[in-house]
Amino acid sequence: KELMAATQTLVVIGYSFPNFNRDIDRELIKAAYHGDLMKVYYQAPEKDVDGYIERLKGLAIEWNTKTVPIQRITDLEQFIIPYEL
Repeated sequence: KELMAATQTLVVIGYSFPNFNRDIDRELIKAAYHGDLMKVYYQAPEKDVDGYIERLKGLAIEWNTKTVPIQRITDLEQFIIPYEL
């Protein structure tokens, strides 16, 4: 939670936020949104990325106090490394 609270740019690669891990995911995402988070990059296959992003937003909806842009990445040739990192 401490690391997530200090995170400004979050890169999520192919993680689907499965229901069985919802409690842990919620705590980590909550820490990020209440912390320094400024931007999220979400890399996943075209057919899956929008659903995964919706799950992420669903975890944050109850306590989200700020708008954090989420950039969808569907190019799977290599892992995304944002320019700001």
